[in-house]
Amino acid sequence: MRQTHLLLGWATAIIIVFFTTLGAALPAPAKQDPDLTLSGTNDTNTKTNSTMFDFAHVTCETSWSSPTYPEISGLMDILKTKKGKCKQKNVIGSKCTTIASFLGANAGLCGKPLWTVDCADLVTAISIIRQDCGNDDMQRAGGTWLFGVLKAVLF
Repeated sequence: MRQTHLLLGWATAIIIVFFTTLGAALPAPAKQDPDLTLSGTNDTNTKTNSTMFDFAHVTCETSWSSPTYPEISGLMDILKTKKGKCKQKNVIGSKCTTIASFLGANAGLCGKPLWTVDCADLVTAISIIRQDCGNDDMQRAGGTWLFGVLKAVLF
């Protein structure tokens, strides 16, 4: 049963990465007045929320195949030990690199190959995804946080 959940989690993550990587270009920073622009959608079946500011973007894709809260906590503990820069190293295919894993939770970076973000910023992004995208009934969270040319992915 654990292998089935793990397989479903990976399959969902691959589908998410495929559609987010190939489906549309990353949104460019807004060139409007400096007030924050907020837009949102919500689908109660999978809890897909999207919140966009002129400098950041979080997209929630929480489902039953998303990591559990305890798995996310363990993942964040591992990420907190990483110092310096986290790099997206995959130059072909999905253009996604898994930065850390804990049981059924994974944190990755997708987008521009060989670009980096501070690992501390990746921890913050995963924390925001957990907070904004968490479904307390399911005790799970999943989604992405946009860093401009890179996306943090919790899957």
